[in-house]
Formats: sequence, C-alpha cells, structure tokens
Amino acid sequence: DEIAEVLSPLFSNEANPSNAEELANLYARVMNLAIDNWEKGKASDAQARMLNFLVRKNLLPTSTKELPQLKDLATEYRSLEKEVVSPRLSPGILDNEPFDQALFVRGNHKAIGEPVPRRFLEALNDTPYPKTSIGRLEYAKDVLAPGNPFAGRVIVNRVWHHLFGRGIVATPDNFGRLGEKPSHPELLDYLATKFREDGWSLKKMIKFLTTTKTFRLSSTPSSKATEKDPDNLLLSHARLRRLEAEPIRDAILAAAQKINLGGIAEGGSVGGNTTRRAVYKQVRRNSLDPFLTVFDAPVPATTKGRRDSTNVPAQSLTMMNDSFVINAALDLARNAPGATEEEKVSNMFRLALGRPASEAEKIRAEAFIKGASGAEAKKLAEKKEVEKDWAENSLKLKEILDPARTTILKFRESTPSDKPVSPEPSLHWDFGNGWKDSVLGITGHPKGGAKIENGVLLVRAGGYVVTDPIPLMINEKTLEAWVKLDNLNQQAGGVITLQTPNGSIFDSIVYAEREGNRWMSGSNGFKRTKSFGGTDEKEADKEFVHLAITYQNDGTITGYRNGQSYGKPYKSGRSTFPKDKSVLSFGVRHLPAIPGRMLHAQIREAVFYDRALKPDEVMAAFGGLSDYVSKKELIASLSSEQRKEKVTLEKRREELAKKLREYQSQGNAQGRGPNDIALALFNMKEFIYLK
Repeated sequence: DEIAEVLSPLFSNEANPSNAEELANLYARVMNLAIDNWEKGKASDAQARMLNFLVRKNLLPTSTKELPQLKDLATEYRSLEKEVVSPRLSPGILDNEPFDQALFVRGNHKAIGEPVPRRFLEALNDTPYPKTSIGRLEYAKDVLAPGNPFAGRVIVNRVWHHLFGRGIVATPDNFGRLGEKPSHPELLDYLATKFREDGWSLKKMIKFLTTTKTFRLSSTPSSKATEKDPDNLLLSHARLRRLEAEPIRDAILAAAQKINLGGIAEGGSVGGNTTRRAVYKQVRRNSLDPFLTVFDAPVPATTKGRRDSTNVPAQSLTMMNDSFVINAALDLARNAPGATEEEKVSNMFRLALGRPASEAEKIRAEAFIKGASGAEAKKLAEKKEVEKDWAENSLKLKEILDPARTTILKFRESTPSDKPVSPEPSLHWDFGNGWKDSVLGITGHPKGGAKIENGVLLVRAGGYVVTDPIPLMINEKTLEAWVKLDNLNQQAGGVITLQTPNGSIFDSIVYAEREGNRWMSGSNGFKRTKSFGGTDEKEADKEFVHLAITYQNDGTITGYRNGQSYGKPYKSGRSTFPKDKSVLSFGVRHLPAIPGRMLHAQIREAVFYDRALKPDEVMAAFGGLSDYVSKKELIASLSSEQRKEKVTLEKRREELAKKLREYQSQGNAQGRGPNDIALALFNMKEFIYLK
C-alpha cells in the first residue's frame, strides 16, 4: 500500500495493475525512471520520496561492500564533508498577514472598540504604517529616528545607573508620569545626543563616563553636602553602594584564590557549586541559588532594570554562617602568603579588601590571635613545628638525591643506551604477554570479538576489552597507550578509558569525539572535555603513535602525542574513583558498549599510572631523550649509608605528611585567629560596599 501511495502520483494515467507480474514490471519501470532522473538532477519530489522509501526498506544497494566501485568516491565525500563548517542557526520571525488590532475599551477584552491603525507614538509620529507591511521595520526606524529622543535617553540612563548607582532618572524602567523626573535633564539630553553621534557605541559612552571627574569623586561627603543634599542629587560625591549578589560571590572566591576564570569564550551554564564566575552559574526558576537570592538577585521570571538593595539580618547571618563563606574563609587563611603572622594578616587584607592592614588593624589582629584558647594555641605551635621539620627533612633528602641524579644524567651522556628508562607504571598491559597486566596481575576480558594477534590487541567491528576492578584509590592519574587506527575517518572511539563499571563517570583518550581527526580527553557529559587545540591526526593509520593524557589534582588536563605536548593544557573539573570501584577498558569510549562509542584500531600497549606524569616522564615513557631518572636508578647509585638515611628520611616524611593532613582536615590548621580574621574580613562593610 505504501509503495502504491508513493507511485500513484507518477503514473496517474496508468491503468491499475491487475496481477503481480504487471506490478513488478511497473515497479521496475518507475524505479529505473526515478534513478535515471536522480542521476540527471531532475527527480521530482514524488520520485525522491520513492527512492527514500526504497533505501529505508533496504531495497537498493547503499554500502561500499555492495558497490565497491564507489569506495574511493565515498571516502573523498566523507573527507570533504568534514571540511564543511556546520552552519550556526539563529531563531527568526516570519511576517504574518498585517492587521489592525481593535481597541479594548478601558482595557476590557470583552468591550471591543474600533480597530486602531498600526503606528508609533502619536506625540512623535502619528502616520499609520502601510497596510501591506506588518510594521516591524517601520517601528524599528521610528525608535531610532532623529526626532525620537527617548531611546537614547533610556539607554544612557541605564549606563549611568550601573556606573553611578542611581540613574539621572531614578526609575530606569519608567520614564512616564509614574516615574521620577530627571535630576539633570540637560545632562541626560547631552549624553543621549552624544550617544547617537558616536554611532550608538556603548563602549565609547562607558569610556566617556568613567573618565569624568564625577566618576572619580570620593564617596565621603562634606558636612555641607550632607546637610543640603542628603540624597546626593547634585553629585557632589560618589554614591556609596553595595555590590550586587553575583560580584559578592565572585569576590569571596577571588579572595580565597579559588575562582576559575577559564572558559571565558565558551559560555554555557554550569550547575552545582562551580568556582567559575556567577555569570556562568546555572539559573533555575524553581531552584534559585539561596546565597544569591538573599542578596537580592532578581527572579528570572521578569526583567528588572533596577535591582533592590535591601539591608536585612539574613544577609549578615549568611555571611557569618553559610558553609560557602566559611570554607572560603578557611581557604583565605590557608592560602594567604607570609612567613610571619603579621605578613599573613596583611596579605589577607590585600586579598579581601585590596589594601594592606593599617597599624591599628595589625595590632588588633595580633591581640586577637594571641587571645586564642590554650589548646588551639598549642595545636598551632605543633603545626608550625611539623612544617619546620618537613622543610628540614625535604632539604636533607634533596642533598642526597640531587647529586646522584646529576651523576646519572652525566653518565647517560657519556654512554648512551638504546633502552631508555621509563617511569614505573601502576598497571601495564603488553599484549604480547597476554591479557594480564604485568604489575598487579589485573586481567582484561575480551568482548565482542576482540583478540590478540602477533602481540597486538585488535579492537574492531564491535570488539573491546574490560578489566577486573582496579584495587587503587585514584585521584591524579595518567592514561597512556600505543595505538594504530584502522582509518582516520572514524569517530568517538576510546583507546583507553578509566570508568565506573556502568560508565556513568569516565575519563578516556578518545579519537574525534567533538573535533574530527583530533585526540581529546573524553568524559561523562563532556564535563571535563575541552579542545587541546592539537593538530589533525594524519599518521595514526600508517604507524603506531604514543598517546598520553595526565590529570592533576588541581583539574589541569594535559595531552601528549609521541612524547610532545599535544596542543595546550586546560583546567577543568576533577574525577575521583574509589578503590575497587573502577575498571579500565580498551577500544570503547565508555560502557555500555554501543556502535557510536567503538574504536577500530590496533593497540600494542596500554599503561595506567595513579599519578600525573611530568613532561620529562612522558617523554621517557615514549622512549625519547629525557632528564627523567627512575627511583630504581637513584637507589642503585647511592651508597649503603645513603640508602639507609634515605629510607629513614622518607619514613619520617610520610609521618609528617600524615600529621599535616590531620591538621588540615580539622579545619583549624591555621589556628582560630587567622580563620576568624578571614571570616571577619568577609563581614566588613568595606568588603561588600563600593566607596
């Protein structure tokens, strides 16, 4: 029936077929005619629909296997297709049939009056719009017409409002009778005229206003100004005003040195407790951020030209008790530089308030710190002793190891070896030795036809490998592999992936996931996936290439190809994998395995490290010249006395590290004083008010 429906418009004059043979002949004639017209570029819509139907029903050959003579053409087509830049779409509006809207008498939609011709404001231009036009273009021209001062006035008033804290017209959303009158009408008209003459350039207007004497005034009023002009309508001094909600949050993160200023050009909202600027924070109407809300962030259901600026107890309580502010205060106290308490306090003032502490503030801060409880003061003194011991321990270890490292590197220069020294992996699969890794004996299990041939793992046509659970707690890490692709036209296949068993969280070396012919760091929902900006891959289908991606604790992700940096590193989020809660896979981006995630390639080696390798270590793993010296080499070059001392120092180092972690986890590793001073700085009016 579907075929008959498609064919009927083509042969409306044909007699209805009476038997199967006539239908078959008709079908062949129609199909040949449609294909012939398609090749000539003359196919009608009905013929194109018929051919589409035949393709969907697999009644026409469409693969290079069935049509081998088209393989080269198909390859060339795919190559050209990747060079075509995907168009960016912009929503638009189509004009409908123009009509005049009837007047609703006194606003009552049931009391319909006479139609009112479409036109602009009568006070400016009462000429009706043409009946043949919807009127949108005419309206835009009227808004920007030289005789219309309102558009320029409204825009420059909003700019003035944001720069000076109060508009020349104090009600930026209302220039009508219910709004306030301008404090300086001549100034408003002057700025509106200048704005128009400068080509409606907001940049020029902002530059002009911020370089004026008025913008640079102090916020401290004279006694005469306070008496005669308490509302500062005459602009004798700057207006003291509170920061808006988003800058308050960003200022807290900046002072704590936790703000992430990356990804400026990428846009996109970020959910959760992100450290990016608040402008990128996801906004949901039914789940507004409580911190921003308490500081009068507007509800996104409507526009708001002038935000409310309240002063309520909830704001003070939030700044004193909110976990976000408390944690930021801990970070401020912890990260502020300084060898002494005095230097640290002064730098905390610089980070939070943009100025050093005054002498009086230093004296008060010192007295406050000395007033800490005896137990807290004792704990702070203990921590300082541990830090001092750590520094001395590190120096002694350095004095032993650095000369040995220098000697090893000089020996390498004089006696070059064909076999470079590589860093010690946490897991290593050399597929010439089978399915088990050579370090912990973790077994890889082939799926979907994956197999080892001539010492190389083959993953193609749906084949992949999944390992047993990894008995390691993983924070930092490095993924590494030697791989040769079957072809460069494939997409989104994973070489080596660390993931939860169901694939809900994963990090992977992926080929052409979001950028064709390029290596990327694949991740769940692209949360940690950004472009390295590396070059297009052109050789991996002809020879094995060495790939490595390192993940540092601070969120830095770095790519390497054949020992060299691949593009540029970037900062993103972190992923943590608990002990025995993760697996490695080879040949699939992540589990569950489906066609869009599969790699078609040969993998010679797959290596995993539970730390982020340094550049010289990656080069050494690749087999190139490097200054990397392995732990085994260092130990071999030491004397027996040095080895004993090294063991003693490293054991002590582990004990000290454990103690320092305990102090840090207790939250008062800086003592009560510095933490509370940091929190007090956030609660000073100077922190959230602009003078």
